[in-house]
Amino acid sequence: MARARGRIPAARRSRPVAVCTLASEDLADELGEPAGVAIIGRAFTENLGAEKVAVNVVANPAIRTLVLCGTESQHAVGQTLRALHSDGLDGDGRVVGSEGPVPILKNFPTAAQEIFSEKLTVVDLIGEADPAVILRAISDAVASGEETWPETWIPPAAVRSSVGRSADGPPG
Repeated sequence: MARARGRIPAARRSRPVAVCTLASEDLADELGEPAGVAIIGRAFTENLGAEKVAVNVVANPAIRTLVLCGTESQHAVGQTLRALHSDGLDGDGRVVGSEGPVPILKNFPTAAQEIFSEKLTVVDLIGEADPAVILRAISDAVASGEETWPETWIPPAAVRSSVGRSADGPPG
């Protein structure tokens, strides 16, 4: 089935899980369209890629779980997203604790960072490429039944215009 890469079809906006397959190009296709998943895609860089994942997750109040799986890139996207979740950004927009070469999120304001850290459960399956293991984690996340986040964050215009386009591959 054709997938709208990096876009959330209206019928899936109320689903609670986002999946980032990191640098694994075929893993999203291997997973198919699991029940409960709002968006699934890959990200290659610790700046634009991680930022687009974070923006998509925060902008959808229904998403309460982010599953990180697949092969980590040399840019440490998965590790950067974990660090963003646990440690946030410093005053210059750098992800605290990221091992990526340039983990700077230029268009991710403090309000979005707080929502990302508070509302989200991050499931760390970095390095895992077995669809059965990943699908089980997705199923567990859906079964947790977390309520939709009460706040709606609307990305600034500069961020909205860049979502859906990426210098490092399909959006997050």
